[in-house]
Amino acid sequence: MMKLSLENRVVMITGPAKGMGASITHAFAAEGCKLALIGRDIAAIAPVAD
Repeated sequence: MMKLSLENRVVMITGPAKGMGASITHAFAAEGCKLALIGRDIAAIAPVAD
C-alpha cells in the first residue's frame, strides 16, 4: 500500500474553531500541512491556529 505524504501540502479548512473542524485541523497540522483556516470569528480560531 502506498503512503501519501501530506507534508508541505496546503489545506483549506472551514469551521476550524471547534468540533470536527478543530480535530481535522490538528490532524493535518500533525502531518506537516500548511493550513488556511477559514471562519467567521477570528478570536475563536486563534487558539486552534497556535
